[in-house]
Amino acid sequence: MAFPQPPHETIDLYDFNQHTRVSRDSSQQGIWSKRKNTEDHRRWSIIELSVDNHNDWPRYAKVEEASSAHPSPLKNNVSFNQTNFLHPPTPDREECSFSQKGNEFNDTISLTPRSHKEGSKKKSPFVWWTLCLWLVGVLMLTLTAVYSTGSAKALMRQTFFVASSSNSILILRVLTELCALVLAALVVVVVEDLQWALASRPGGVSLLHFVGLDAGTGVWGLLRLLATAEWKQKYSSLFRLLVICSIPLPGIILMGAISIELVTFPEKTYNVSAGIAPFNASHIYDIRQSTATALLVQMGSPAWSDRDSFSLDPLHQGAGQCTGTDGGWAPCDESHLLTGGVVSIAPQADDLKSFPDSAAYVVPNTRVIQLEYGKVHDLDALRANGTCFLIGADNAASYWCTAVGNQQGLLFGSAYCPISLQLTSSCINNTAWTQPLELSSSLYVYSRYATVTYDRGNFSILEVSDMTPPNQEIIGLDDYMLSLSAVVPGFNKSSPATKGDNSALAIYAVTALPINDSEVAKKQSLKAIRKALSVPFTYFQANYFSPGPSIWELKGPREGLPDDMYSTLSISILSHQVVAGIVSRWLFVTVSGIILCISLAIIIATSRVCGKRPERCGYPTLDFAAVCAVRGGIPSGSTELGGSQEPTDHERGHASGLHRSLTQLGQKPQPFGVAKNIKNERVILS
Repeated sequence: MAFPQPPHETIDLYDFNQHTRVSRDSSQQGIWSKRKNTEDHRRWSIIELSVDNHNDWPRYAKVEEASSAHPSPLKNNVSFNQTNFLHPPTPDREECSFSQKGNEFNDTISLTPRSHKEGSKKKSPFVWWTLCLWLVGVLMLTLTAVYSTGSAKALMRQTFFVASSSNSILILRVLTELCALVLAALVVVVVEDLQWALASRPGGVSLLHFVGLDAGTGVWGLLRLLATAEWKQKYSSLFRLLVICSIPLPGIILMGAISIELVTFPEKTYNVSAGIAPFNASHIYDIRQSTATALLVQMGSPAWSDRDSFSLDPLHQGAGQCTGTDGGWAPCDESHLLTGGVVSIAPQADDLKSFPDSAAYVVPNTRVIQLEYGKVHDLDALRANGTCFLIGADNAASYWCTAVGNQQGLLFGSAYCPISLQLTSSCINNTAWTQPLELSSSLYVYSRYATVTYDRGNFSILEVSDMTPPNQEIIGLDDYMLSLSAVVPGFNKSSPATKGDNSALAIYAVTALPINDSEVAKKQSLKAIRKALSVPFTYFQANYFSPGPSIWELKGPREGLPDDMYSTLSISILSHQVVAGIVSRWLFVTVSGIILCISLAIIIATSRVCGKRPERCGYPTLDFAAVCAVRGGIPSGSTELGGSQEPTDHERGHASGLHRSLTQLGQKPQPFGVAKNIKNERVILS
């Protein structure tokens, strides 16, 4: 049977709404079925709505738990009408309402989960995962800080660390990178939660702030926002840029000031005598011909040997005695530690075959001598008040003046016969070259105790550690000059100055060293002189001149030495550990701690908001897209729904403005014009 074309009728939505409300309260009336097609209303009206057949109509599947209007990305069950994450279900009749005015048609959706309406205290599992990530960040910060202090010494015995010092640096680098990686992941998570929290406020959040906080906005996008957005819209971009820059900053700071320290693990230990005994010039009478030759060779060598000396930083104020031009404290020019070397250790019991993995000797509590060299500022006073000596020959001579300084140090000044006079053999007869003194040096002597580590292969000094505070030793000028005269005759204050001393060393000192007006030549000569001045302290002491056999024949420690000359020697495995500087370590902990504290504060502040959120799928972009698909983007008025005219700007809400702005982005505006065109649009997730 064909039905005639039905006429158009006007539906009063207000009456329809009233009828819906009455039907809710009446238990006798049938349940309104949901229309699923566009058949003629007459055919629709003949359907009998009875209690017997209403169950045959399709209905939405009932959910046992309290439902939410938000899509649930993590749920896989889909109702018969094929609703899913990307196609949220249409709200049923209990969630729709209509206004009386036709131009204000508004089909809204309740966006608050019923579980929240009922006062549910259920927390999102993502909050706990965020807290776990924060705890991992704290753990990585602690491990990195502890490792950088050198506290993991037991770990250093592993072959990986013994093989090379670079492996220790590698582990620290890996720890700092892992720490930065965990902090970066934590920041991404908490900033995402901060986005939800700000957008869930009654007023929402500015669209540009929302974009600035979004993880999908890269560094270039943040820089463009920072350059083109209004001042009040720049804060989020600046915040994220600062966070991005601060994440690698702790690792850079920590790795910027590191040092490698030696770690030893003893395998065999025995008693020895070692070190340098106090200076004693009376041993000059014990010199044999072999000893005199050794002294001559040592004083003629301009370089310091790493087998019996070790360079140090000058002593700090309060410990060092060097002075400046104003008479106040000044750091010394050079500082060297004399240990006596392996040749001062007795007995020599190592056969170099046992313990092949051991590469070091460790001698703790060794008595050592520290020598510091400074400048003599008043050379005229030194020449006028000191004791001066002319040594050498007609073709090579030098002029020396010595004195005791105000700080009980020994002062030396010297001048050398120029090359022009050497060629004419006039150095002795023409003494005009002795004025002024060209080279000068002060000498201060300190005794200390330290742990000395020697290389088992070449017997050089690897490290000097655990040093006690320096104790200045007062050396008599007469005694010191007496010891020098044993090698260079004429350096004896008690006898008249000897002209024309033909000492081979004196001639060598003048002719071999570059004596001219070159500042480089003068500095090299000065360093050689200072090295020669250290020789008496190595030889004129009890551990060198002592009765009995030599150290190569002794079966035990040398007898008759002072009590502080006895110690132990350990044949040890040599490993390496990396230690960061105190300042860099504290800066690392401070910057990382600030990031963790800010993250924890955001976690606590946004935990309640996160509890209101729907279940997350784990991808922030999809999470926001799922919610925005339900919550906004529909203009407040539309001609398709029966409106006779476009709504005014005042009638448009934030959703229509946001929809308009986002639509304009599809028109490909200028790259730097996007932020300028978006003015007052806000993201509100209520």
